[in-house]
Amino acid sequence: MQRENPTDGVANVTERRVAHSPLRLSTSRWFALLTRSRHEFAARDALRAHGTEAFLPTWRETVAWTDRKTVTERPLFTGYLFARFDPAVHGAILATRGVVRILSLDQKPVPISDDVIEDLQRIVLSPVACSPCAYVAGDQVTVRRGPFAGVTGVISRVKGATTLTIPVEILGRAVSVQIDAADVAAGE
Repeated sequence: MQRENPTDGVANVTERRVAHSPLRLSTSRWFALLTRSRHEFAARDALRAHGTEAFLPTWRETVAWTDRKTVTERPLFTGYLFARFDPAVHGAILATRGVVRILSLDQKPVPISDDVIEDLQRIVLSPVACSPCAYVAGDQVTVRRGPFAGVTGVISRVKGATTLTIPVEILGRAVSVQIDAADVAAGE
């Protein structure tokens, strides 16, 4: 199955687009990075400034103050961002301002599937509101039609609404978006 480009038909999203490194190596993979508290945006910008492809999925939240309401952009995965790099040069990534460590198992960085990153990019760039949610275990499904056709995730029901959850297992977290139950089919 061929995946659609997550940015097709999306205009005016330069801040949310992923910075692409002209020096991307064929051995580069996506990895999750733990950041210092409240340094996700600064770490993303520092990585991009050094030519590393970085992706920080965000969501918009309306915050009510006593005198006004304001919309703020917040990371979907607080304390984490994603970067594409060759694991052989991980020292430069760890030296980046705001980056604490690369998520690893047995002291070996664990790569994240390109499909998971593409699905997250597609959801973040869509006009449908998304929000963070707890990791949800359940049946894996693929969306067959609608704005998320081709996206694979875990389906759950929350307060009667059908919700598609895209898990990022290494983080133990997920992002969810409300969809029509008729648009999904059992995963392949």
